Amino acid sequence: MSENETNEQNESQPLLDHAISPRDLMKLVDANVISVDQYANLIDSSGIIPKQANWHSFMSVFLLSIGTLFLISGIIFFFAYNWADLDKFHKFAALQTAILIALLFVWRRGLDDPIGHLAATFAVVVIGVLMAVFGQIYQTGADLWELFALWTLVALPVAVVARYTPLWMIWLVLLNAAIFLYVQQELGYGFFYLYYRLGLGIYVAFLLAWELLAYKKSIWMRQPFFIGLLFTACLYFATGLMVKVVASVGNARYHGSVPDSNFINFILYAGTVAVSFYYYQFKKHNLYIAAITYLSLGILPVVYIMRSFRFNAEYFFILGIIIVVEAIVAVVLLRRLQLRWRVKA
Repeated sequence: MSENETNEQNESQPLLDHAISPRDLMKLVDANVISVDQYANLIDSSGIIPKQANWHSFMSVFLLSIGTLFLISGIIFFFAYNWADLDKFHKFAALQTAILIALLFVWRRGLDDPIGHLAATFAVVVIGVLMAVFGQIYQTGADLWELFALWTLVALPVAVVARYTPLWMIWLVLLNAAIFLYVQQELGYGFFYLYYRLGLGIYVAFLLAWELLAYKKSIWMRQPFFIGLLFTACLYFATGLMVKVVASVGNARYHGSVPDSNFINFILYAGTVAVSFYYYQFKKHNLYIAAITYLSLGILPVVYIMRSFRFNAEYFFILGIIIVVEAIVAVVLLRRLQLRWRVKA
């Protein structure tokens, strides 16, 4: 092999030692490795630019989802506006008919079809409305958290069978509402830290189970956006606990309420951040989770500044400088992290 060929190979090799992106293909064009026509063919065959069939599929699901959302909203507002003019029979008949129609669509289209998924989601939401109407008419005396807890239990088997991530998102919202209302109505705000600890424990367990099932058998569960949503919930609860720790530094009002609560909260937050750095940045490359982790870390100095300074011009100046510096540091770190992932790919 001649010296010129060796140099050409060494120069072109760094362009191909990671996952190819459109920018890498442009580098190959600039280096005269591939032609412009080859570049266009590669971009077209890679699916980077959506084709007409992709847009048609996306718009069909999007418009169907929006239509389902409007239909659910219409049913809720219909009952809200005409509540006094409807008797019990018409209220129950309308809701039960809507549920039966949704189940008919599920039966006809199946749970492998977008229409079947949306029909199952519609049925779950209307079932919750039916429970609320039942409690309002017969005055069962149940607390609001019991309504959401029962709604969560009813929706769980439907979500398991449907295997539809938006339905799981609704289920998680119901679960979170049930936990929040239980702590608020049964325990009071003095035990509000339990809401964050309980929520963190439930969502961490759910995320762990989801990751294990997605790794072993369920391809439909390997959707990065939903895993990112689950970790966002975990980080939300962990950050809430850590904000309490930061707010209690040097503040006697927070001390003595719960023994060793600050230490426990710090351990829970540190464990959540450690999982983000180790697993989602070094094992599974998830840039979104890295970004929200940096955001969570950036909130803590802001909270400390907010409780340590008075609200004056100096306060806002210092706070603004800190936020700008944190944003710059986060962007630089995320950029380096992305480049490191591309090199290792």
